Amino acid sequence: MKILSIHFNHDCAFAYSPKPGVYRSYELERFTGKKHYSIHDDVAGKNIEEEYRKIIELFIDNIVKDFGNQVEELFTLDYLLFDTLLPAWVGWEYEKPEYQDFTFSIFKRLFQEYFIVKDENIKFADHHECHALCGFYQSPFNEALVITMDGMGTDLDNTLNYCTVSIMDKFHHDRHLLAVSNECKNDYFDLAGKWYREMMHFCEIFKNEKNVDVCGKGMGAAGYGKPNFSFIKDFKKIYNSRDFTERGRDNQIYGSHGEFFRLSTHPVCKVVKKYFAIYPEDWDQEKNIILNWDRQADLLASLQVLFEEEFCRVLEPFVYRYNLPIVISGGAALNVLNNTRIKNQFKLPVYVPCNPNDSGLALGHLFKYTKPTKPIDARFIGWDLFDRNTLEFHVDKRKAKKVDINRISELLREGKIIGVVKGRSECGPRALGNRSIICDPSFPDMKDTLNAKVKFREWYRPFAPMVLQEDIGKYFEWDEMEAPHMSFATKVKCEFRYNLRSITHVDQTARIQTVTKEDNPFYYALFHELKKTGTPVILNTSFNSKGKPILNTIEEALDVLDNTELDYVLVEGYLFEKNN
Repeated sequence: MKILSIHFNHDCAFAYSPKPGVYRSYELERFTGKKHYSIHDDVAGKNIEEEYRKIIELFIDNIVKDFGNQVEELFTLDYLLFDTLLPAWVGWEYEKPEYQDFTFSIFKRLFQEYFIVKDENIKFADHHECHALCGFYQSPFNEALVITMDGMGTDLDNTLNYCTVSIMDKFHHDRHLLAVSNECKNDYFDLAGKWYREMMHFCEIFKNEKNVDVCGKGMGAAGYGKPNFSFIKDFKKIYNSRDFTERGRDNQIYGSHGEFFRLSTHPVCKVVKKYFAIYPEDWDQEKNIILNWDRQADLLASLQVLFEEEFCRVLEPFVYRYNLPIVISGGAALNVLNNTRIKNQFKLPVYVPCNPNDSGLALGHLFKYTKPTKPIDARFIGWDLFDRNTLEFHVDKRKAKKVDINRISELLREGKIIGVVKGRSECGPRALGNRSIICDPSFPDMKDTLNAKVKFREWYRPFAPMVLQEDIGKYFEWDEMEAPHMSFATKVKCEFRYNLRSITHVDQTARIQTVTKEDNPFYYALFHELKKTGTPVILNTSFNSKGKPILNTIEEALDVLDNTELDYVLVEGYLFEKNN
């Protein structure tokens, strides 16, 4: 059964399955170089049909590259799947509802020029259902309680919906009870993801940030603050009131943060002012509210605790009623502190997929029709290197040398910073080893060097450790549960915090990534080599240029090498030095 699934909006991705058990996920941001890319980003003011055709032909080139050139076999589809946001989003973007049917008819017609598929097999699905399916079918559970939460979402009738809770069963698909989410309807928690995001714009450090970037950065900055529990208590009273819920759903009240923060009389603004000492001189009509660093950090810490408590409050009755393993998906699943809180509070197995954000929607929709019975490992089913055929040219030109694991280990122990490019790229927003920058976290200035001179990002943002699954309990306060996707944050054990200070955040936590021999032989071998000379823990961060998504070309990797304080790049076992 051949299925093609497409998500158009931000974090745009195509998912393709030419046969059961074989999957690819192509995130377009890796190709365009535009973080959180949406197809509509390049359509406004241009020839719609021409732009859509470019996207389709890009995708076709890559599935032919991946699966051969038997066009009739590849392009006869059993299902063609679209997300629900396509018609709605086009209407919103152009502010012309009539564009909805018009643009979708163009896209449908173009696909049917290239792909053979019956009209009745062109399907749509609910936004949160796709999130839930994406997480559940990657999980090791046969039956699970699946919670999805976003800053935004949509139902098939285009009504906004921010949170769903479902029961899913891999062997009894009729038990996919998305209707459980009705018990969450009309709950103010529906807005929690949006408010978590919007309220961060009280902080000057985020004044130029896109909404999709602000939450992850806020979570890192929250570690520097102390939660104000009086604020949390009062905020809950306001947030849970009938008046707030009714007004909060009025887009004129909470629509854009630019509008909201000018409403200084809004009850939310009042409670923030009260507890974080915002004075008249702090209020600026252009910059919204300006807080000093300490007040920003305290507000962010308070928002994080508030978010965790409300997430657990909504989930708690379902956990006690069903007593099932938990799967978390949707954009909120990127909040590693919340994931860890859920695991610790409910004492149940918790799973978060590698692509819980919108980049996983197309794959989740595809799972609805393939119905896998075994866990799907989606970590490395992304793009192959776009310029893999140039590797030999670059090796010859720059005199790169093939090196073994022992040499990589030596370089790390010398304090060298190495970019790694190998295999297919990761799915989702986090580099898990194939497009990574790695180094030894025991060097005292390593974090500052990476932030300031390699990644060119904010000083307060932490880095994640990679560690063998068998060693996780030795260095971190963690049980034996695998954590391969950087989805949980746990305390670094006291005796290792100094030696591992570049991956130990200010709150003594680290966003762990575990590795086994089966899932990553290269890093497994590297860790065993590192054991001979010290602590076998590696700092791992995404390999990308400032403001860009994870890279996917040899050329860009070498450009980062030549123009930052990166020391080496390792491409498929070849070690490149700086171009002198």
